[in-house]
Amino acid sequence: MKTELTFTIKQTAEKTGISEDTIRYYEKIALLPRAERKDNGHRIYRQEDIDTIHLIYCLKKTGMPLEEMRPFLTVSVDADPAKVRGETKLKPVSPVEISYFPSAKEDKSPTSVR
Repeated sequence: MKTELTFTIKQTAEKTGISEDTIRYYEKIALLPRAERKDNGHRIYRQEDIDTIHLIYCLKKTGMPLEEMRPFLTVSVDADPAKVRGETKLKPVSPVEISYFPSAKEDKSPTSVR
């Protein structure tokens, strides 16, 4: 059985370049899930947490406010983007429906500009 690597808050701060205080703050405002604790009360972080911190860092670099990051942080890798945005899924297009449109295979040459 493979054991999952865990990191202390200090190791997590070193790996992410984010201060320990900031990591605690992200947890306090629920951008990060509450960290698991060892018996002595020390926080335990996993690679998934480090990945989330990296995502927060990237979103922050775009100028996005922390509160607007929540939807990005709640989406799992396997989530259907249409469901996340509240859109309905489009039905697949049948070959008959496709036949109504000119084929993209007919002209693959680039259009020249004069």
